[in-house]
Amino acid sequence: MIQRQNKKIAEREIQTSLLSRIDSSFDMKTEFLSDISNSSNNNAAFAQLYIPAGRSFFANLKNSIFTFLSESNTVDPFLTKFGTYYERIKSPIAVELFNNKTLEKEKLYHEINYLNEKILCGKYFQKDAEDYLQVEGNRRIAVANSSSGQQETLPLVIILRTIALMKLNVGGSSIYIEEPEAHIFPAAQKSIVELISTVYNTRKDSLQFFITTHSPYILTAFNNLLQAGILSIDATEEKIAQISHHVPKSRFLKPGEVAVYSLENGYCQSIIDEETGLIDTNIIDEVSNELAIQFDKLLELEE
Repeated sequence: MIQRQNKKIAEREIQTSLLSRIDSSFDMKTEFLSDISNSSNNNAAFAQLYIPAGRSFFANLKNSIFTFLSESNTVDPFLTKFGTYYERIKSPIAVELFNNKTLEKEKLYHEINYLNEKILCGKYFQKDAEDYLQVEGNRRIAVANSSSGQQETLPLVIILRTIALMKLNVGGSSIYIEEPEAHIFPAAQKSIVELISTVYNTRKDSLQFFITTHSPYILTAFNNLLQAGILSIDATEEKIAQISHHVPKSRFLKPGEVAVYSLENGYCQSIIDEETGLIDTNIIDEVSNELAIQFDKLLELEE
């Protein structure tokens, strides 16, 4: 037992030393990147992170596999970089940093965890280096045995919460998210948009998101947050409180903060309405309208 306690103390001292070195490294990096930003465009110091589709692949891999694969040229370098990053933020040290929340981040911590649990339909935790979800009925499910939607979204929500609550990429980050809607229901798609917006609002000046999607639910969810932001402009505290009853202030988006483009036949065009500042609803509803017209024509055949 004494040996076990001494081992725990030694491990704790190593972790404390590593955390101290991380803080020191962070301060040096902050000063260096600040000098770069002052002498060039701020985006020059932004780190790039690509979050690919097919994220369930990463949710099922064992630790250290990407550290090993990074030494090989047989795997797509974007996938290797993402996998290595995902490994690191799931490490015990990263988890401790995440849980070491300050009072000013207490509300944000709970809001992000609330959205994460809504998206995952459960609470994520690690035990003996394995990933689990605690779901309804206090049941524990290994991530490897969870649904395709849970496996697809787990890497995304872990990365987003880390970006919001840990001191990473002090020069800023450009986050590329491919198909956040993959394998999940519309309600979860809405929550993912709310999570992305919450994270963005924590550091607007040093975060930018690029999102590719085919989902009208994703676009509609962004439109709702834009509408809340538009209503809040020059609004009284009472009015903002009324808006926040439906959409929390931490998720508001303002015109100019969001750009939306459609790609068709090799051409790109903005689908933001210049008058309203919202996403063009005709684009969002185009397929729905076609389906409704088709259904109406079928109904006419009953007569």
